[in-house]
Amino acid sequence: MSQYWVRWSTVKALVSRFFRPSAVCQSVETIDMRALYLAGYRTVILDLDNTIMSYNEYTLSLQKMTWIETVKSLGFHVLIVSNNRSQSRVESVCQAASVQGMRFACKPWVSAFQDFLNHSGLYVDAPVVIGDQLFTDIVFANRLGGYGILVQPLDPSSDSILKVPQREIERALLRWFGFA
Repeated sequence: MSQYWVRWSTVKALVSRFFRPSAVCQSVETIDMRALYLAGYRTVILDLDNTIMSYNEYTLSLQKMTWIETVKSLGFHVLIVSNNRSQSRVESVCQAASVQGMRFACKPWVSAFQDFLNHSGLYVDAPVVIGDQLFTDIVFANRLGGYGILVQPLDPSSDSILKVPQREIERALLRWFGFA
């Protein structure tokens, strides 16, 4: 019987290691970025779709632009790292926000992001990663050794048919972690 509990605790630890966010917030605007800066974080990696811009939007809202400018003024280096394949979408947002970014990042795998860093000459140590999905953004944050913040998706109605069961699993995991 005790062997069963050891295995269960190992499974629980592994699930927590990969899928547990450091924090859960309603939106990017509700994150205390000043506290994160004071805690020593200097880089913010933002997901694009459904985190700072819905799938149906084509330009960054004034509210999100102001938030990004505020974060940069605190001293953070901001990057947009998106799994979106559209070069024009990602580039236009990066240009508008005056930040660097990458498309088709293949999150949660970190190799494409590391190639991007090497090519850009950037160094990122323990970043704050902000996104709307456990299985991509938060796993990505945990694999980078970062501080992963899960935010509510901007427009859950725009989720594809495949995302609906994924969101249910995410909600169950958040309850299991004690966030809901």
